[in-house]
Amino acid sequence: GFLRGASIILLSVFLFWGILLLIFKCIGAKRVGFLAGSAFVRPEDPSVNYHRPFICRVVFLVSCLLFVLFSVLFNTEGVAHVYNSVDTAYDSTLNIAGFAAEATNVAIDLAKYGESSTALAKEINSFLEDEAGTKCLLDTGGFPFENGENIIEKVARTLSDMGDFLPSDYDGLTESLESVHKQLDDLSTEVNKPSLGKPYFLIFTIFYIIMPAILLVAVMAAWFEVDAQRLRCIISWLVLPIFCIQILLASILGGVFIMGAGANADFCSGGQDLTPNSSVMQILRNLGVNPESKKFQIFSFYVDQCQSKNNPFQSIKEYFSQLAKSQLEFQDLFEALNNVGATPSSGNEFTRKLVEDGLPCEVYADQMYGTTEALISNVDSLIALLVDIFDLLKCETIVPLYTKPTFEAACQQSVAGLTWIFVGFVVMASMGLIMVMLRSSWQIDVSDSDVFDEDEKENDDEYSSTNQQVAVYLSDETAEELKDNEDQHSSTRSDLDNNSTSSSKSPRGDFFRENVMSFS
Repeated sequence: GFLRGASIILLSVFLFWGILLLIFKCIGAKRVGFLAGSAFVRPEDPSVNYHRPFICRVVFLVSCLLFVLFSVLFNTEGVAHVYNSVDTAYDSTLNIAGFAAEATNVAIDLAKYGESSTALAKEINSFLEDEAGTKCLLDTGGFPFENGENIIEKVARTLSDMGDFLPSDYDGLTESLESVHKQLDDLSTEVNKPSLGKPYFLIFTIFYIIMPAILLVAVMAAWFEVDAQRLRCIISWLVLPIFCIQILLASILGGVFIMGAGANADFCSGGQDLTPNSSVMQILRNLGVNPESKKFQIFSFYVDQCQSKNNPFQSIKEYFSQLAKSQLEFQDLFEALNNVGATPSSGNEFTRKLVEDGLPCEVYADQMYGTTEALISNVDSLIALLVDIFDLLKCETIVPLYTKPTFEAACQQSVAGLTWIFVGFVVMASMGLIMVMLRSSWQIDVSDSDVFDEDEKENDDEYSSTNQQVAVYLSDETAEELKDNEDQHSSTRSDLDNNSTSSSKSPRGDFFRENVMSFS
């Protein structure tokens, strides 16, 4: 809520500023002067110090340089840090996914050797269940007792304990490793998607540099009184509208990225321990990973940097210990059988006894010897596979691949990059609005006499127009008045004519008529 409020306040400030500039434009230069975008008016009196054009152009140039500078920093410091964090996360995720895939393949090989070892163990058990053969071997005296058990009894008990020669939770572990590999592989694909947008950010930066550069050229031309009318026409009808769109876009993106930077900071300081570890585990829960599952335990183990008491690979460690112990016992059995099955020429006392007594132990021992040798070879392979698994999944290998993208990339590079992007957009929007407000800087200065002459001309034109309207009005009134007078005059003459007719016979009447006509 705080970030949303800050974003709204930021956008509101830029929106109010833009509306204010539109109001200044509508009010006109007579009321707000250069804020309406009109040219600066210089007094003709040389004794008057008028520094407003100089100050405004200096402010414009500084704003323009800051706009260009932070456009460059937006790319070199902001976008570059974000993409470095993305690349780090992608590489680490890809490496962990590769280790998980290798561990899965090793687990599959483990199952193959486990199945083969189980078959060999059954064969050895069948030999051990042969009472006659076992008695024969024991009678040779080559199978000494230790702690109340002879070698054959120990091997029989070990084979029973080993079962299928696989860890107790092998199925769950293999399924979890496959799931982790698939999920990390999908995650690496998603993480790598933003890298496809690098060229677009470069184009975006160049576009944000070109527009203020054109405005800068126009201001320098106006400063040195170079009347570049075509350039000003292009700026007024093309560059300035595009530049206003850039400012609007920077204002919106600034409000968006303040929320992104805040969310990133919350990720890095989330949870009870104020570290990203709690945030990562909460994300796993939100993704639907069961906290009781082996996959969740694997993630939790490495997120806690192998400090968790719940080790998901404890069964593998116990299985490794069992294999190491059984290897020693199988080796003892192998050596004993080797002594029994030696050739008579070797002078072995057990073999000589077998030959002298005519017992069939030599054949029995040879058969059991080959099976035991194959089982020892399988156990050696199983131990080697477990060593590979331990090398792939050891904390020294996996933990740095987790801490680097989480602590270094997400909580250092990404935070720095998003902060630079946010600051860059805010500075570009602010400096851009200042440049639009001071757009009179690219206009050629005019003198106050020119402005006075133009005002006088406007007044003369207005006065002439008014006089014409008055003249037309008066001419219309005069025409109507003359018409009325003419009608009245015609009526008077008609009356006079009638009177003159009635008095035409008298001299007095003639005299009167002559005088009236003369009057008319």
